[in-house]
Amino acid sequence: MAFGDYLKNNVTLLKYAGEKKTGENAFVEILKKIAVEEISRHYPNKVDSGNAVPIYYEILRQNEEVFPQFFREKLGKGEERYRVINRNMWTSNAFHTDGLANQAKIQAYKVINKDRKGYSIVYQGKI
Repeated sequence: MAFGDYLKNNVTLLKYAGEKKTGENAFVEILKKIAVEEISRHYPNKVDSGNAVPIYYEILRQNEEVFPQFFREKLGKGEERYRVINRNMWTSNAFHTDGLANQAKIQAYKVINKDRKGYSIVYQGKI
């Protein structure tokens, strides 16, 4: 199974996303559950945030008609709301208390990204 296949098969779950930023039906929470399941049970290799962000974005973009209009709206920099949520989930919000990197089934660590300033986060399911 290629990385992103689990999202492709479950992207319709996002049609139930509510506009609130927190709670079980928050867009980011549904997307995070999909990512945790994919990383921990369906994709045995390590995945770098630098690869995960564009793969998930492309799948979301191809299926944007599935989720509510609110998440398709363009924000200040012209990016769709779902694009920002996806990027932040994998990167800047990853190590928050309930972030993707702190999920029970996930192990994650930062590595220096030589191609860009800063770092990437590498994710893998816990063994």
